[in-house]
Amino acid sequence: MKRSWLTVIQVLILALVLVNMALKPDILDASRIDTTDWSTTPKYQKTYFNDGTLSSEGRNLNQNPVGWWKEYYENGELKSVGEFDENGLEKGEWVFYFTNGQIAEKGCFKQGKKSGIWSKYHTNGAIEYNEKFVDGKRNGYWKLYSSDKKLEAAGHYLLGEKNGFWQAYYDSAAVAEEGHFENGIKTGWWKRYYLNGFPSRVGQYENGERSGFWKFFYESGKLQKEGYFYLNEETGWWKYYNLDGVLESEGEMIGGQKSGFWRESVGDEKSEGNYKEGKKVGTWQKTSVKGAKREIIELGE
Repeated sequence: MKRSWLTVIQVLILALVLVNMALKPDILDASRIDTTDWSTTPKYQKTYFNDGTLSSEGRNLNQNPVGWWKEYYENGELKSVGEFDENGLEKGEWVFYFTNGQIAEKGCFKQGKKSGIWSKYHTNGAIEYNEKFVDGKRNGYWKLYSSDKKLEAAGHYLLGEKNGFWQAYYDSAAVAEEGHFENGIKTGWWKRYYLNGFPSRVGQYENGERSGFWKFFYESGKLQKEGYFYLNEETGWWKYYNLDGVLESEGEMIGGQKSGFWRESVGDEKSEGNYKEGKKVGTWQKTSVKGAKREIIELGE
C-alpha cells in the first residue's frame, strides 16, 4: 500500500515537470535574443538640469520622442505632459502647468499642431481664454478675460489672424476701443473711448496705419483737434481747440510737424505766420481780438 502511494506521488511530480517545460515562456529561449531588432524598440530616457534634478522623462526612438513624455521645472513641479506619435510629433491631449502647479494651458494636438478647443488659464486658476484651432491656427470667435474674470477683448480669428469686428473693454465692462481687422491689420473706422463713455478719438486706418480724417476729443466730450493723417503722421490742414471748444490754432502739418501757414490765438491776441519743421520763421503779425494792429515780428528765414 505504501509503495502504491509513492508511485502515485512520483507520477504526479513527473507530470508537473513535463507541464512546466511545455509552458516555458519564449523569452527564456536564449537562442532568439540575438534576432531582436533593437533599432525599432523605444528606449526609456531621462534628462536632468545642471543641479541633478529631473528635467524630462519618456521614451525615445531614433532621437525622436515617442509615447508619453513629461517635462519638469527646476523646482520639481510638472511643466507639461502629453504624447508623441512615431514621428516625434505631439498628438492627443496635452496639459501645460505653471511653476506653482496650476494648469496653464490644455488642449489637443493633431500631427504636431494645435487642434480643436484649447483653454488657457491665469496663475490663480481663472480662465484667460478659450479658443478654437484649425490646423494649428486660431479660428472663430475669441474672448480674453483678466485674472479677476473680467472681459478684456472679444472678436474673430480667421486662419490665425484677427478678422472682422473687435472690441476691447475696461474693467468696468465699458467699451475701450472698437473697429475692424483684416488679416490681422486694423482697417476702416476705429473708435476709442474714455471710461465715462465719451469718445477720445475717431478715425480711419489703412494697412494698419492712421490715414484720412481724424478727430480727437477731451474727456468732457468736446473737440480737441481734427485733421488728416498720412502714413501715421499728421499731414495737411489741422485745427486745435481749447477745453471750451474754442478754436485756438489751425494750419498746415507735414510729417507730424507744423510747416507752412498758421493762425494762432492766445488770450486776447491773434497771430499768423509760417512754420518750418515745427519752428516759427519769417514774418509774424500779431493783432488784438478787436482787430487793432499791434506789431509785426521778423523771425528770419
